[in-house]
Amino acid sequence: MHPFSTAKLFEQFPQQLFITGTDTDVGKTFVTAWIAGVWLALGKTVAIYKPVQTGVTCLEEGDAYWAGKLWNFPEKLTLKTSYLFPEPAAPSVADHHDEISFHQLIADFQALQVTHDVVLVEGAGGVLCPIRKYLFMADLIRHLKLPALVVTRPNLGTINHTLMSIEVLRGRGISPCGILINEGATPLSFEEKNTLAVRTVASELAKYSGTPLWPSLPFIQDVRQISLEDTSDWYAEFLAQQQRYLSKDTPNPNGFTSTDSFFPHTHNSQCGCGTLH
Repeated sequence: MHPFSTAKLFEQFPQQLFITGTDTDVGKTFVTAWIAGVWLALGKTVAIYKPVQTGVTCLEEGDAYWAGKLWNFPEKLTLKTSYLFPEPAAPSVADHHDEISFHQLIADFQALQVTHDVVLVEGAGGVLCPIRKYLFMADLIRHLKLPALVVTRPNLGTINHTLMSIEVLRGRGISPCGILINEGATPLSFEEKNTLAVRTVASELAKYSGTPLWPSLPFIQDVRQISLEDTSDWYAEFLAQQQRYLSKDTPNPNGFTSTDSFFPHTHNSQCGCGTLH
């Protein structure tokens, strides 16, 4: 179906993936749904797992449900949320009765792994969004042993936010597998798109992050008009891009290996990692 669908390339597009972001409202849900659509179009069984959802009173108001609705709830798609809280706040704040169990989150994820080809986990907020006291979203990624995709905005300020997110992940031994600039998160005018900050954000992130940039997603006026077939062009672009990265004749434009970072630093591996409950 796609010209570069080799085993090596599939390693660059993980079937078990944690989608995080630089902040809330950067479009993690749409990116998660879009990646699910790629796998559904390839015939895979897919689970979208939202460990903790705040700001809703029922599953039908949540992010996972929205992602399923985007593709009209196909038979091969499963949606799962472990905890719901009505107040729009960080999980540690919205959970008034200390209900969230890290062990339960891990068990729910592992159950989905057993029954699905692909499991996509969507975080809440950014990598240092607290889930429980002294346990952050980055700690959950580490305990699930997943690669992380960092979703970010295209506008001014995103370089700092993205590089800090990458540094936090690496400080916990997590491998960021990609950065995706979601143009739909902050619709920009023609004038804004042509500012120096926006025009250079991709090249600057590639230069300093040591992390591959995945093809960006454009602003889509009406998501009800898209279909699974629309994900194929994006996937073909992703594969072509990764093929260039993997080519012996073409050096990695980032200039780093996936485990390198531009910044020299020493991390305390215990930082921010509390006791699981």
